[in-house]
Amino acid sequence: MIKNDAQKDRTLAQIEGFRSALAQAEKLPHPKRSAAVRASYQGVIRQLEDEVREYDQLRSGALALPPVNRLDQIAPFIVKIRIAKGVSQTELARRLGVSKQVISRYEESDYQTVAIARLQEILDAIGIKTAVTLTDETPNPFAGRKVCAVRLSRGHPASLTRGQTRSRIGVESPAIA
Repeated sequence: MIKNDAQKDRTLAQIEGFRSALAQAEKLPHPKRSAAVRASYQGVIRQLEDEVREYDQLRSGALALPPVNRLDQIAPFIVKIRIAKGVSQTELARRLGVSKQVISRYEESDYQTVAIARLQEILDAIGIKTAVTLTDETPNPFAGRKVCAVRLSRGHPASLTRGQTRSRIGVESPAIA
């Protein structure tokens, strides 16, 4: 993925280099070898052109934020968000009070080594609001079951045996002790 204008310039130069190499490959004397080399160069050119196209789309501000269900899904989108918001690495570094090299290192690792608090600072610096919802997905072992609660009163139900208590509340499983 292209992350800044300098990388885009280098990618465009690489595309031109592969196009020149493609033109030379067409002159190879062995047709099968020439076809294989050309196919390889054409594939690399397509990939590089796709990266340039993606970067240009992001630079135009075209980015639909996907739904994120886990914190570890945020990091891969930070570079795309930064580019779409028109914030350079240098500007982000200035806003955070760090060097451009720090931002470059973060982006080289796709922000995978950055602490959650720092990710929040970065998102705040590029103008992205975050909302976190915590949900408990562990099953409740008592869902749909009657739970035995012992209450002392005149009939002294506390003196009942476990079996008698289960029978009174309609629970047949010995799982409730």
